Amino acid sequence: MPDCIAFGGDLAGDAAWIGKSLDFLRTIPSGPRKFAVCGNWELRRRWLPAERWRKIFDEAGFQLLMNETAEACGIQFHGLDDAKEGDGLSREAAIPRSENVCILSHNPDTAAAMLLTDKLKGAPLILCGHTHGGQFRIPGFGAVVTSSRYRKRLEYGAYRHSSTGATMYVSAGIGATWFNARICCPPEVLFVNFC
Repeated sequence: MPDCIAFGGDLAGDAAWIGKSLDFLRTIPSGPRKFAVCGNWELRRRWLPAERWRKIFDEAGFQLLMNETAEACGIQFHGLDDAKEGDGLSREAAIPRSENVCILSHNPDTAAAMLLTDKLKGAPLILCGHTHGGQFRIPGFGAVVTSSRYRKRLEYGAYRHSSTGATMYVSAGIGATWFNARICCPPEVLFVNFC
């Protein structure tokens, strides 16, 4: 059983799916601390206000972190707002500077932009999603299309920032976008050992 669980956003792209999505999140056993960040689908066109999303995640036992920090198991988890559809406050948010910080960012573009400044200095681990690993991959080439402004540079996998030493992992996640299919890109749940 994990000590903490983090959900990286994009719970549902349509209000009709929120109930089933909540049912899925409720199947995750209680006990570990559970955190979530909003993805671009939660925030798209502001179809539901941020406080409603906070209540939705709370109903499933998850603490929503929107430019906020929560501590569990000696780790400070800081959730960033989404760069694509969020309110843009991530760059102004107070981010803890500690060796025990794990940044949760739905979109790798948010973290990449902040790594170019001094905002994420000292954060050793950044966990992201959003790209679905490309969802359709060609062996030897990788993602056919990504939803990152950095294109294939941040499509999937582990990346290390040369000057800060931060490791950013872009997960393929378990969902899909536009088409409920994946090619050479299986769903992924990431396990991280902080010891």
